[in-house]
Amino acid sequence: MPAEDCIAIEDSENGLKSATAAGIKTIITTSEYTRQQDFNNAALVLEDLENVMIASHNEPLSVQTLINLNRRTPI
Repeated sequence: MPAEDCIAIEDSENGLKSATAAGIKTIITTSEYTRQQDFNNAALVLEDLENVMIASHNEPLSVQTLINLNRRTPI
């Protein structure tokens, strides 16, 4: 699968660096240990994925929703 068709979900700066080095858009979920790390290159930074909705699509966040969103528009 091409990198441009993928979305990574990571929780650390090192995970973000790895995913972006591979050309993959990355969503970060922070924790008490990683909250202060540099996530400037992330497509999206969230505290967690619980109850997250894609507002423009009124859909719960799921792997399929992310795939569909990635195909339609950049995050």
